[in-house]
Amino acid sequence: MRTKEYDFSVKYNRKSKRKKMSMRFLKNCLLILMFLFVIHFWVKTKSYIFDRESIVRIGKKYAGQDPQQAFQKITNHLQERYPGHIQQKRTREWAMYKCSGQTLSISILHVSLTEYIVLTGSAINTDGYLGRHWLNSTFVVLSGSLKYWKEGTIEAIEYNTGDHFTVPLSESTGFVALKENTWVFEYGRGFLPMSLPSLIGDGLFTSFDVIGTFKILRLFAVAYFHELKSEIAAFIASI
Repeated sequence: MRTKEYDFSVKYNRKSKRKKMSMRFLKNCLLILMFLFVIHFWVKTKSYIFDRESIVRIGKKYAGQDPQQAFQKITNHLQERYPGHIQQKRTREWAMYKCSGQTLSISILHVSLTEYIVLTGSAINTDGYLGRHWLNSTFVVLSGSLKYWKEGTIEAIEYNTGDHFTVPLSESTGFVALKENTWVFEYGRGFLPMSLPSLIGDGLFTSFDVIGTFKILRLFAVAYFHELKSEIAAFIASI
């Protein structure tokens, strides 16, 4: 009789544990959904520093010029138009990284939790899958050309110097192929932390470039804290 009672209690405890685990799992799922909903609402309703149309106009203005000169002119233009929000020359540098199969070089002009502006491109032919990101990204081709193969289509669209295109959040996927010496002015808005694994994944797990990955993270961190400092200063000045 004691053995039977013991077996019954063991079964009861197992059922109780399974029930608790199921409840905990549902609770965690609800918390994740609530977090995603809050972030989505925040990204949709918050005000932004930059607007896509202005960024496109600035990019097109300097497209076709020598890339080095175009980079400097774009940076100067942005610093004049958005003082305090663009990194100073002393904190900017170019870094090479591998992302979604593409081998690229990048210079970060602005980064916050919800916006970024970068100059990026490659001196060699390179291609890769963009992946899905919680971002709306706009690209202005400053020099060279690239092809964008959108999901669900059977033809890639070619964009040449001076062209631009936007990859909206709802279609944030596709294959991109850059020809050699293609450089792009890129602006995006959304929730950037969700794209961090894509940014560092290839460097860590494909190329095993720990130092390069650390360098990229450091550059993004410096750009982010530059913007954070600017926002705190603006808030204090408004009090």
